[in-house]
Amino acid sequence: MRKIPILLYILTISFCGLCQQGDSLQAGIALKLIGLNFSAPELDSMQDELKQSLRNFTQMRRLPVPNELSYPFAFHPAPPGFKVPTRQENVVFRIPDNVNLPADKNELAFYSLPQLASLIKHKKISSEALTNFFLDRLRKWGIHLNVLLH
Repeated sequence: MRKIPILLYILTISFCGLCQQGDSLQAGIALKLIGLNFSAPELDSMQDELKQSLRNFTQMRRLPVPNELSYPFAFHPAPPGFKVPTRQENVVFRIPDNVNLPADKNELAFYSLPQLASLIKHKKISSEALTNFFLDRLRKWGIHLNVLLH
């Protein structure tokens, strides 16, 4: 099934909520209203989730929302009581000194970031060579990892 952005998903659920039934035909009509086209099997595979989302939205709409409840004009993701530091602390990177370039360069794929940083810092490999190594691996294995390089 294709993944659609949350706004489009919510709009789809809203349109389906206006329909008498949440069947594939009506979901298809709702999706076409927002410019999306799906095949019949794709629409069918969405039905259970669409119906569950519609039930969830219906339950949320039943919750009382008093007028004195203020609208959240800003999103604050920090946990309660968290204070944002106002002063920059020194950053200490723990880069090991004794990292050697492996005989088989494919082993680099399993090195940690501090190990790779050590190789660059001590000029055992250039950042360009390391970048090209990983790009080549993505070209080779990306199809298996759902990674597309242009």
